[in-house]
Amino acid sequence: NSNRDIIVLIYLIIGSILGQLIDIDLKLKNFSLFLENNINFLNKKKLNGIKSEKSFSKGFSTATILFCTGAMAIVGSIKSGLTGDNTTLNIKAILDGTLSIVLTSLYGIGVLFSSISVFLYQGFFYIFANQIKPFLTEQTISDISFLGGIMVTAIGINLLFKKNIKIANMLPALFIPIVIEIF
Repeated sequence: NSNRDIIVLIYLIIGSILGQLIDIDLKLKNFSLFLENNINFLNKKKLNGIKSEKSFSKGFSTATILFCTGAMAIVGSIKSGLTGDNTTLNIKAILDGTLSIVLTSLYGIGVLFSSISVFLYQGFFYIFANQIKPFLTEQTISDISFLGGIMVTAIGINLLFKKNIKIANMLPALFIPIVIEIF
């Protein structure tokens, strides 16, 4: 439905503007640089006497965004919180685990630390599952999946074409369908 596509695009634009105002991308990079600078074993990795160019912050932010976008992270956490059924989260864990191996080979240990973000993000939905469930209609889940797909595509563009699309700034868009459903 082309009308729905336009609505989702509007969600993406609004969410991206909010994310840009907050500058989530910068905050995520600053947090990853804080981790990198304050965890001793991350600073000692050298290759031929030169600090490794594998980017902790790039790995952290790419993995965080990749693992937190999409409906599986939200719906799986809510389903687990409400019913104890972890099937969706188990499938997501297998997918994320496989992707993390690839990302770690590209960016190094920063990918491991994205588990902090995933834990907080999915934990939020798990804890507040009862409050959020009434607003997760089939259309809302579809919109979230569509938005997540756009963000995953943007990650692919960043990886393949060495672009710098600030995907983290798009993350608020994932919450807009839920907020719209509430009001």
